[in-house]
Amino acid sequence: MVENLGFSSKDFFNLKSEIERKSKILLLFSIIWLTLINFLIANITYIALDEELGVSLFLMIFIYIIMTILVLTELPGIRAADLIVGIFLFLFVVIFILPIFYNILASFPFLMLFIISLLISITFVYSMSSSAEGDPGNFLASIIHARPSNLKDPKEYMAYQLFDALRIGFGLSNKVELKIVDWPIINAMTVSGSDGRSMIILTKGAIEKLDYHELENVLAHEFSHIINKDSEFMTKFAIVSAAVLVLAWFMAYVLPRIIFKRSGRGSDRDRKGEGYLFILALISLVVGLLLYIITPIIMSKLISRASKLREHLADIAAVRKTNYPPGMINALMKVAYESSEDFIRRNKIPENIQALFFDTEIETHPRVWQRIYLICETTKTPLPPQFYELKSKNI
Repeated sequence: MVENLGFSSKDFFNLKSEIERKSKILLLFSIIWLTLINFLIANITYIALDEELGVSLFLMIFIYIIMTILVLTELPGIRAADLIVGIFLFLFVVIFILPIFYNILASFPFLMLFIISLLISITFVYSMSSSAEGDPGNFLASIIHARPSNLKDPKEYMAYQLFDALRIGFGLSNKVELKIVDWPIINAMTVSGSDGRSMIILTKGAIEKLDYHELENVLAHEFSHIINKDSEFMTKFAIVSAAVLVLAWFMAYVLPRIIFKRSGRGSDRDRKGEGYLFILALISLVVGLLLYIITPIIMSKLISRASKLREHLADIAAVRKTNYPPGMINALMKVAYESSEDFIRRNKIPENIQALFFDTEIETHPRVWQRIYLICETTKTPLPPQFYELKSKNI
C-alpha cells in the first residue's frame, strides 16, 4: 500500500496541488509579462498615431496575426487548422464582443488597450499550445534514430514488459509507445501531443545499467510526466519566449519606421513635433533591443523553476506508483555519475545528445541530491550514504 511509504494519498495530492499552484503562478507571470509588452506597444502606437484608437486596435490585431505566423515557423509540429480557429476566436471577441462595451471603454482608451493586450496574450498562448502536433515523437525519433524495442533481446524485453505494465497501470492503454535509442548513457525522455498520444524514449544505457526496480521507477517517472501533462505545460513557456522575441523585433525594427513615416504628416508635426515622435521611436527601439537581451535570461529562469517543480512531482508520483523509493534513489545516483562533466568528457558525448539529455544551457532538472532529499523526506526513507558526497559536489 502507498501508506507504507510514510505519506498518505492525501499528503501526495496536497503536494501535487502545491507544485501545480506554483507552476501556474510562474506561467501566469510569463503571460502577464507578454501582456505588458503588448500593452506598451499599443500605448506607443496610440500616442504616435494621433490617439486614433481604431488604428491602434487594428495594428494590434495585425501584430497578433504576424506573431502567430512567425512563431509557427519557429515551433515545428503546430497544426495550422487549430491556429486559424484561435485567430478567428480572437477576432470574433474583438469585433463582436468588445464593441458592446465600446461606449464605456472608449472613455478609457488605455483600459481598452490593456484588455486587448491581455486577450491577445491568453488567446495566443493557449491556442498555440493546444495546437501541438498530435504525434510529435516521430519527428524527434527520426532525428535521434530511435527504434522500436527488440523483443528478442532479454533486457529490452524486460523493459518493454515493465513499460506495458505501467502503461496499463496508469490507464493510458495504447496512447503511449516506447522507443529505444542506442546510446550508452542512462536517461529517458517523454514527448507528448495535444491529442493524448505520447512517446517515451529510453536509452540503451538505461536498459543495460539499471536493475528491475530502478528501470521501473524511471519509466514510472516518465509516465507521471504524461499524466501531469508536463510537456504541454512547458510548451506554453516556449511559446511565450518566442512571442516576446517577435514583439521585440517589431518594437526595434517595424514600429520606429511606422512612427517616422507618420511624422511626415502635417497634422502630426503641428501637434507633437518631429522631436516628440523621434523620442517615441527611440523608446521603441531601445526597449525592443533590451527585450532581445533580457528575454533569454528571464524566460530561462522561469522555465528552469517550473521544470524543476514538475520533475519533483514526477519523482514523487513515480515512487508512489512503484511503492519502492530505493529504486528511484539508486537510479538517480547512477544518473548523477553519468551527468558529471568528467563522464561526459571521458566518453566524448556529442553536443546534440548533451542538449537533449543533460542540462547544458537551462537547468531543467533539480540537482540529484535535491531530488533524493525530497524523495526521502516525503517518503520517510533514510538518506543513502552517497547523498552527502553528492551534496558536497552539488550534483
